[in-house]
Amino acid sequence: MPDTLPTISVIIPVLEERSAAPVLESLRVVDYPSENLEIIVARGKQPSRQRNLAVGIADGELLYFLDNDSIVAPGLFLRAVATLRAHHADVVGGPSATPRNDTLLQRCFGYAFASPFGTLGSRRRYRSIGDVKEATETDLIMCNLCMYRRVFEQATGLDERLYPNEENEFLNRLTRQGVQLVYDPQAIVYRSQSKTWAKFARQVYQYGRGRIDHFFVAPRFFNPIFLIPLAFLVYLLTLPLLVFYNPMTILPLVAYAALVLAASATASDREHALAAFLLRLGIFPLMHLAYALGTAQKLAENLLAGMRLPVMPIHTTKIKTFSSTSWTMDERAAPVDRPLVAGWR
Repeated sequence: MPDTLPTISVIIPVLEERSAAPVLESLRVVDYPSENLEIIVARGKQPSRQRNLAVGIADGELLYFLDNDSIVAPGLFLRAVATLRAHHADVVGGPSATPRNDTLLQRCFGYAFASPFGTLGSRRRYRSIGDVKEATETDLIMCNLCMYRRVFEQATGLDERLYPNEENEFLNRLTRQGVQLVYDPQAIVYRSQSKTWAKFARQVYQYGRGRIDHFFVAPRFFNPIFLIPLAFLVYLLTLPLLVFYNPMTILPLVAYAALVLAASATASDREHALAAFLLRLGIFPLMHLAYALGTAQKLAENLLAGMRLPVMPIHTTKIKTFSSTSWTMDERAAPVDRPLVAGWR
């Protein structure tokens, strides 16, 4: 019954040149009382600030953060509410999985994100693993994250200096405050992976940049494990000199190549096993080196010039209210602005 379920404000940030149609279409068939849902689209070029401003006009008891391309399973909201209640949690999230109808290359990108060799503990963000568990920032992803609105507001929202990695810093803050985070492997959304090698490399490169910004904003939460790709890049650049003085210094590269082979051969696509294997041989090194380049460049930029945050226009729109049972697909309706009372500005 609708009155036994909490109201949910769905928060969707959208870049100016993109559309929220994929997620909005999937929300049309979600198995949740329509009168208990409101949908807010925030359009701009600063996703962290867009989310903060969207929460500023939200009226739901719960916030559900999605991306414009998050494809929601019909039972997602009911699952999230049930998990929050069963585990007395404040925040719940699940994986962002790769759709089966993605191309072979896209599925290989998704496999790399979801593999231990590709992303270590962060693999739970991209694949259903295990049972419901207490979570850390490495388990949860912003495109599929649900929490009580009071939790978001009490934590003063997302740090607007960060994107990506804004959810990592935010979840670290919540953990420090004693907020209960839960990972539910069955609370799944589907998001297509990058369609080209160049877009995939840029995506991972941006992740590396975001991790360094995270370090400058909140160094106490920084995990040195995220510097491993950068250390490996430095090793590769200095390898000719190292080998000249000691041929044994090539062994780490040999070990890395063996790991690439092993990770690429594991669980290959059954229909295109050889093609998937060959693609992954290139994907893993590209992933690690693109991430390393992102961390290296952003580290240099921040040390030389400091972090910079341009302020750009953002429009927030309630395209569905709690009182309505349907909504407009006009994502560019008249904006509604009611800023978060306490936020990172």
